[in-house]
Amino acid sequence: TAFVRWRTDLIDTDDILLVGDDRVYDLIDRMFSSLRQCFRTNLLHIGMDEAHMLGRGQYLSRFGLKDRTEILLAHLNRVSEIAKKYDLQLCMWGDMFVRMINAAANDMDPIDVAGCPPDAFSADGQLWGNPLYRWDVMEKDGFDWWMRRLAAAGERYDVVRLDHFRGFEAYWAVPYGNPTARIGQWIKGPGIRFMNTIKE
Repeated sequence: TAFVRWRTDLIDTDDILLVGDDRVYDLIDRMFSSLRQCFRTNLLHIGMDEAHMLGRGQYLSRFGLKDRTEILLAHLNRVSEIAKKYDLQLCMWGDMFVRMINAAANDMDPIDVAGCPPDAFSADGQLWGNPLYRWDVMEKDGFDWWMRRLAAAGERYDVVRLDHFRGFEAYWAVPYGNPTARIGQWIKGPGIRFMNTIKE
């Protein structure tokens, strides 16, 4: 956010960079160059959460109304090319992007949201609030959406990591709208059936 306050000419809205502007890619190039000199690892995590207003600020004024999926894919392609220049492997996280490109996103509308039950550290538990996958719906077609997602990620990124692995076995589901995670239940995830489908 300090950068955003300093370079308002390079932002779209709030904390979103003005994708499509060559100066942004020059900045990213310099950032990647610095990272390569400072760290031994070549794995770089890039986050895409919270970018819901992408293309709706300065971008809209300069380039006109465009499909946000196309904006994001074009941006990721340019970032990927810069990463290759420095032998960096990109690992992207962010369900905002997943929901944006998924035509069947209504299968992920919140009924329950994610959290963690009460424990010795928090009497209210932890209410993360992100929507939970409808594994019952997704399993009916052999997790097709997930298989397409992983295949596309494999084409675009050097490393694909399935995070929060605990949730594939079971997850704490809190009814949508609850102010805390006190009320909830453990629900079995897809477990080994999902992992076996990936292996196939």
